[in-house]
Amino acid sequence: MLYHILHKKINFSLLLAVCLILINAPAIAAAAVPEEPAWRLDAAIGSDEPIHFRRDADLKIAGGGQPTKEVLAHLPALLGVPPDMPIWDIDLRQESHGFLNHAAVSWHGPQNAANRGLAATEVEQDETARLQGALGHVVQALPMGRYDEEHIKDLFDEPVQSWSTERELARRAGLGYKRFAATDMEWPEPAVIDDFVDFYRSLPKNHGWLFFHCQAGQGRTTTFIVLYELLEHPSVTADEAIAHQRSLGGADLSSGLRYHGLQLFAHYVKENCASNFQQTWSQWLAARQNSY
Repeated sequence: MLYHILHKKINFSLLLAVCLILINAPAIAAAAVPEEPAWRLDAAIGSDEPIHFRRDADLKIAGGGQPTKEVLAHLPALLGVPPDMPIWDIDLRQESHGFLNHAAVSWHGPQNAANRGLAATEVEQDETARLQGALGHVVQALPMGRYDEEHIKDLFDEPVQSWSTERELARRAGLGYKRFAATDMEWPEPAVIDDFVDFYRSLPKNHGWLFFHCQAGQGRTTTFIVLYELLEHPSVTADEAIAHQRSLGGADLSSGLRYHGLQLFAHYVKENCASNFQQTWSQWLAARQNSY
């Protein structure tokens, strides 16, 4: 129904009201987390390119799946930029993750939502404790699900002799690092988008490149890349930005809750770009919700 509302250009207030209802509706309850969640292998060990990797030279951004140690160490070469080019590693994962020996792993529960409701700082505290706790133990990490099994042919099953967080490896490689705790398979919480807009506002004019990633480099990665494109180009519509990023290899966000959220965000950008987004996304949503 919303698709037809959008494309027939029916009253925007009606669209806004319906979208607000959808975005603020309680999330479908996740399946109970098992008593013993497992380590997940997030990327092929030693891979020098993330899955679903793509570049947008005009916007100076790139996206893809979880980077390996090799990717973080050689990201300028992968992006095709000089070694001294500033690069930000934009980590969109809410799940606790990092590196055990040379393997990129994460602590995985049902629906990949073991950290649902936690802010980025809380997630980083949890993942540091989990990674450190694995030291000296034999850990097995497997690709999980049909999608992972198609793209990751490795198995990690060995004593853990070293561990590191992605923040540590990114900084060691000379990269900037920013974490946004976005829940997998969902439209981001308002506070997460607020943080993202604040980060965008803080970037200097010549900030270099941004590399966005989640686990597979599709849903969350494409969502935030579209958010970034809308912030950079307020005259672009959500449909145009979605189609553009899909053409580069991103996920198809032309339906579902993420689509409706991006439609609203495009209106937010148009109304607030002149003031440099002094009104936050959360405030804008609340003001409009209270008017219905």
